[in-house]
Amino acid sequence: MTPKHIVLDFPPSELLQELVSLYFERQNPYFPVLHRPTFMGLLAKGRQFLDTSFGFLVLQVCVNGARYSADPRVLLPGEGPQSAGWYWFDQVRGHVIHTGSSRLFNLQCTCVRKGHLLC
Repeated sequence: MTPKHIVLDFPPSELLQELVSLYFERQNPYFPVLHRPTFMGLLAKGRQFLDTSFGFLVLQVCVNGARYSADPRVLLPGEGPQSAGWYWFDQVRGHVIHTGSSRLFNLQCTCVRKGHLLC
């Protein structure tokens, strides 16, 4: 059975870069799950558009980075700071894709999500 194709909605490029930077500066040092040069290389190559599991990982990094952002685009419309990153989290919630090489991304996504709860 072929998994259904899922279309993910990522933040605009400049906001995506800010959220990724905030994640690596504010959370990854205390809960080191991702290797920044590898993650950034895959992101620059657009792997998130080809591999849903990596796309979920990128979105989860955005969720975590949004906690530290002052940009109003991270909030749900009409909601307060507690909604930071919720739009991206809602895309990841409940989805797990298990395909060959993407298992590492699935594990990392789970760890990044758990790290969000710990911080």
